[in-house]
Amino acid sequence: MDDPFNPIKAAQGPEKMRYSLILMTLLIISMASLVLAAPPSLTPSHAGSRVPENEQAQASQANITCVFLSSSLPGQSQFLTVSDNVSGALLYPDLSIRLISSSSTPYRIYVNGKEVSSGNVSGIRDVGYNISSGTSKVSITVQLGQKSWNYPNELVSSMPVSKYYGPRPPVAQYTYFQYEEAIVKGFVAALFGVAIAMFSGRRFILEKEKREAIFI
Repeated sequence: MDDPFNPIKAAQGPEKMRYSLILMTLLIISMASLVLAAPPSLTPSHAGSRVPENEQAQASQANITCVFLSSSLPGQSQFLTVSDNVSGALLYPDLSIRLISSSSTPYRIYVNGKEVSSGNVSGIRDVGYNISSGTSKVSITVQLGQKSWNYPNELVSSMPVSKYYGPRPPVAQYTYFQYEEAIVKGFVAALFGVAIAMFSGRRFILEKEKREAIFI
């Protein structure tokens, strides 16, 4: 048991309490300074709400566009298509140009450098065009937004593919003029042959009559 009348021991109690209060004060000041210096953090609900907003903004800026070109012939169930930047492909006169865009986008269609259709497309839109008869080649350009699809110098056929690529007659060996000339030459040669035959026959008949007269 401590002796209250001992001055050394009596002084130790207040010193220990004062030291403990100083340590607690320093600890509280340090924690407060750390809290004040730390940057504000987002709560999970805020962080979760901002990420989808950024993704949605990026998705709205990316516009998806596409063009398909096909052609048909009346009375035929077959369709002919051609890819972008392919030249010399076979097409039928009735064209069908399908435009696809995920958002409202302006378009322009040119045939042989002449604008034949324009407007806006949102979703899917089919534009038809009939190539005039007698046209053997056609160049088509489709502008959809900032992109262009080109179909240069495509062949146009007004007959089915089976007939277009079917066996063709052999090349003529003579021209029309040479054919007529051969007929004339043959006719003249025939006349000369008849004349020679008649002259030879008359001469044979005369000689025969002379021989018969001598025998008499």
